[in-house]
Amino acid sequence: MDVHAFRTAVEARATHLAMLPEEGEAPPITPGNAAWSWEVLLRNRSIDAWVHEQDIRRAVNRPGSLGTGGAQVTTRAFAAGMPYVLGKHVAPPAGTSVLWRVTGDVPLEIGAVIGDDGRAAAEVADDPTSTLSMTNEAFTILCAGRRPADKIEAAVGGDEGLGRAVLGAMTLTR
Repeated sequence: MDVHAFRTAVEARATHLAMLPEEGEAPPITPGNAAWSWEVLLRNRSIDAWVHEQDIRRAVNRPGSLGTGGAQVTTRAFAAGMPYVLGKHVAPPAGTSVLWRVTGDVPLEIGAVIGDDGRAAAEVADDPTSTLSMTNEAFTILCAGRRPADKIEAAVGGDEGLGRAVLGAMTLTR
């Protein structure tokens, strides 16, 4: 793209963005016609862009960008899905708990505990049934479905079977 075409595209997009929608107004187009708010649509576009950037970086062996705003948004959005992973994808018995220790440029501790109703709540248990430790790069690779669990580095503490089942179920982009 030449400089003139680039400037024209930037001006057009800036004009479009200047006409932001009213609060609560739904986007006119979403992937799969999902009922997303503008906030969800824009967050998910940020996640898509960062995940695809990481795909390209891995393909050309140029790692990086693991602590940027895109990495923060992506890692935290995926972290919010871990109780769902435990409760719906793995569905262990009541009282089961998992702690994800994410290290690296976006460190997090994410906990989930299965309640008596079979639903998982975001909660860090005092003595988790299983603890999963990995970098934020490995965490996002699993959550984005870029590699199977046996192709990433993750340490499992406590209940090994549960930990491996959770690692294998972490893809959120199904």
